[in-house]
Amino acid sequence: MLPFATVDGAGATAVDAFFTSVSAVCVTGLSVLNTAPGPGANPDLTSFSLFGQVVILVLVQLGGLGIMTLSMAVLTLGGKHLGFGTQNAMSLVLDETDAVMLRRSTVFILLLTVFFEGLGTVLLFQGFSAHGFPTGEALWLALFHSVAAFCNAGFSNFGDNLMGFRGDGLILGTVSGLIVAGGLGFTALAVIGAWLLRLLSYRGQQRIVRGYMSTTVAPPGKTASWFIRMGRTWNLHTRLALLSTAVLLVGGTLWFFLAEYYGAFNSLSLGDKLLNAWFQSVTTRTAGFNSVDQAALGRASLAVTMVLMFIGGSPGGTAGGVKTTTIATIWMGFQTVLSGAPRMVAANRSVEPSTVIRAAAVVLLSSGLLLAGFLALLITQPHLGFVELLFESISAFGTVGLSMGITAKLGALGKVVLMFLMFCGRVGPLTIAIAFSRPPSGRTAGLRYPEGRIMVG
Repeated sequence: MLPFATVDGAGATAVDAFFTSVSAVCVTGLSVLNTAPGPGANPDLTSFSLFGQVVILVLVQLGGLGIMTLSMAVLTLGGKHLGFGTQNAMSLVLDETDAVMLRRSTVFILLLTVFFEGLGTVLLFQGFSAHGFPTGEALWLALFHSVAAFCNAGFSNFGDNLMGFRGDGLILGTVSGLIVAGGLGFTALAVIGAWLLRLLSYRGQQRIVRGYMSTTVAPPGKTASWFIRMGRTWNLHTRLALLSTAVLLVGGTLWFFLAEYYGAFNSLSLGDKLLNAWFQSVTTRTAGFNSVDQAALGRASLAVTMVLMFIGGSPGGTAGGVKTTTIATIWMGFQTVLSGAPRMVAANRSVEPSTVIRAAAVVLLSSGLLLAGFLALLITQPHLGFVELLFESISAFGTVGLSMGITAKLGALGKVVLMFLMFCGRVGPLTIAIAFSRPPSGRTAGLRYPEGRIMVG
C-alpha cells in the first residue's frame, strides 16, 4: 500500500494489496493488478514498481519454503537448541525424527533451493538476453521467474505471462523444469540426489578397480553419509510421488497435444505444439504460468486442466492441491476393494487403513471447501460466467494461479472468497480441520464400541 510500491505513486488499495500478499504467500499467482508495467500490461490496471515486485518476490520465497522450514533454518543457523515442540512439528514436515538429521535436512532444503533458483536464473538470463533485454533487466526477469517457478507461483513480469515466449524452448524448458523440481517435494529430491551420489560413487570405485589402481577409497564425509542414508530410504512415498507425477505429466502432455492440435496450438509448428502441450501439462500442477490463452482452450482441455489443478503436486514441496500421493492412495484403495484383498499392498509394502482414510478425508474436505467457495462466487459475482468462476475457484484452492481473465473483474467480496480459498489450499484442509477439532475426552479416549454394519454404494 506504500506510494512507491506502484508506478503511479498512489499505492495499491487495501483489498488489492491484501489480495496480492495472500496470493504471493500462498504461492498462487492470481493477481488483480499488473505485477509489472512490462509488455502486455493492462493499461486500465495499476502496475507495481520495482519495489513492489521485490516485495512480491520475497513473499513468494517465504511462502514457497514454508514458515516452519524457515523457522527451523533460523534456529539451526543461529545454533539454537531445538525444543520438543519444534522437533515434533518439523518431523511431520520433513518425515524425520532425529534432531541431527532434522538440522541437516533443513540445511539441505536451503542449499537445494539456492541451487535450483541459481541455475534457473543463469539459464533464464541467457534466454531473456537473447530476446534483446538489457543486462540488468534480463537479470531481474531471470531471477524473478526462477524464484516464482521453483516456488510454483505463477507471478510474471509480463502482462501476458509467458505467451510471448511460446516458441522459446530454453525459457519454457527451464521454467517447466523448475516447476517440476519444486513440485516433487524436497524429500523426493533428496532421495533422487542420494541415488545419483551412490551411483556416481559406485562407478568411480569401478573405474579404480578396472584401472588396477591401488588407491584406497576415502570414507564418505558427513554430507555424503547423510545422502547415502537418504538413498536407502527409496520408500513407498517417493516411488508413488515420482510415478504419479510422471503419469500426470505424460498423460497431460498427450491430451493437450491431441485436443488442441487444431485449437489453441493451431498456429504453432509441430515442435512448438509439443513444447506448449508439455508446458501446459506442467504448469497446471499448481504453477500458474501460461504460454497460451486459457480462455482459448477447448472445453475438454479446460476440464482436464481443472482436474490437474485440483490434484496439484507432491507433499513436502512448494506445490498445492490435494497432492499426487493422496490420489494415488485413493486409487490403490479402490483397487483393493475391487480385488477383495483384506489389506492394501503397494510395492511389497502394506499400507495402514488410516492412511487411506486420511487421503479420503483430504479429498472430501477439499471438495467441500471448494464447493462452498464456488457457490459464494456464483452468488456474489453474478456478472461472471459459470465456467470462468469454477476455473478461478479451483485455481485459487489449488494455489495454481491460472485464470481465464476474470481475476481483475472480481468485486471486493469475490476477492475475499478467493483469498479464503488460497489460504485453505496452501495450509491444507486437513490441517485446518485438525486445528479446530477437539481431542476425545479421557473417559472415551480408549473406549471401543461393538462393530456395526453400514450399506454403501
